[in-house]
Amino acid sequence: MRRMPARYAATGHVVTPKGMFREYIVQRHDHLDAIARDLQTTPDEIAEASHLRHPDHLTPGQKLKIPVEKAYVAESGDTLALIARRFGVNLPELAQVNDLSERARLRPGDQIALPAEFHDHGPVEIEPARTVMSEPSYGRSYASASPGYQSPYEATPRGGVYTPTPRPTPSSPGYLPPTPSPSEAGAPALSDTQIAALAHNRFIWPVQGEVINRFGAKGLGVRNDGVDVSSPEGSVVHAAAAGDVVYAGNQIPGYGNLVLIQHPDGWVTAYAHLSHITVQMRENVTQGQEIGQVGTSGGVASPQLHFEVRYKASAGETARPVDPLLVLPSASSATG
Repeated sequence: MRRMPARYAATGHVVTPKGMFREYIVQRHDHLDAIARDLQTTPDEIAEASHLRHPDHLTPGQKLKIPVEKAYVAESGDTLALIARRFGVNLPELAQVNDLSERARLRPGDQIALPAEFHDHGPVEIEPARTVMSEPSYGRSYASASPGYQSPYEATPRGGVYTPTPRPTPSSPGYLPPTPSPSEAGAPALSDTQIAALAHNRFIWPVQGEVINRFGAKGLGVRNDGVDVSSPEGSVVHAAAAGDVVYAGNQIPGYGNLVLIQHPDGWVTAYAHLSHITVQMRENVTQGQEIGQVGTSGGVASPQLHFEVRYKASAGETARPVDPLLVLPSASSATG
C-alpha cells in the first residue's frame, strides 16, 4: 500500500490585466473618491474609463467602469469555486464581478477578475486517495478519495474535490469485481426482485444503442460491473436520474472521460468512455439532461458507453454494483 501524492487545482498565475473592467452602479450619496478607495483604484482611472464629464456629479443608477487591478488566468479544470477558495473570496461575489454564473465553464486562458479584497492562499490542494493497491489490478473501480467516507460513492465533503482512485487500463474486455466482501458490506445483498422494486420508475436509459457487454461474471475471475452500450460517436448521453455530479474528469486510466452522479436514497450511476463531458463537479442535473457524448476515450476499440449503477441501503454500507438491466425500463431505448 502506498499513499498517493497530493494534487493541486487553481494553479494558474495572477496578472495585471490591460483593458479589463468591471461595472459599478452608482448608489445614493456615492462620491467618486469613496468609490475609488473602496475598489482600490483612483478617481482619475474611473473617470477616464467611464468617460465622465463631471466626476463630481454622479447620478444614482449611473454605470461606471472600474479598472480591474488583478486577474487570475484560468487553467484546464479550473472552476469559479476553486478560484474562490484559492483567493479567499465569496463565490457569489466572484461570479458577480465577472458577470458569470457560479457554475460557468472556464476555458484555459480566461482571465477572471478578482475582487478588490482578495488574499492569494496559493493553489488548492485536492485530497489524494488514501491508498492505492501496490499489486496489479485490472478492474473497474471508483474508490473514494475523501477521508472518512467508506463508500466509493459517498458525497464529496464541503470544500473537497472528488477524486476516484486510478486503476491500470484493463488488458481484456472484462473487469474484476470491486464488490465488497460480506464482512465489509455489513448486510446481506438484496435480491434482484428487491433491487428492481426499489428502482421502479427511477432511471431511464442514458443512451440509445445495443448492449454489447452485459453485467456479471465473464469467466476466469473476470466480471463486468455494468453494461457496455454500443452507440455512434457523438451520441448524446443523458443523466439516468436527477442528482449531483460528484466526479467529472479523465484522471483515471482505462475509463477515459468519466462522470459519476450521486442520486437520492443511496444510488450512484457512472458513465465512462465519453468523447466530451458537458457537466462539471457539484452540478445538479435533471433526469434526461445531457452530460456528455459517446466516444472511445479510455482505450476502447469502438464508440460505446460503459454504464454502471450502484446502491447502498444505509450510510454505513459500501455501495454495491447492481445489474443496470434490473433498474432500467424494459421498454428501453437500447437493445440487445
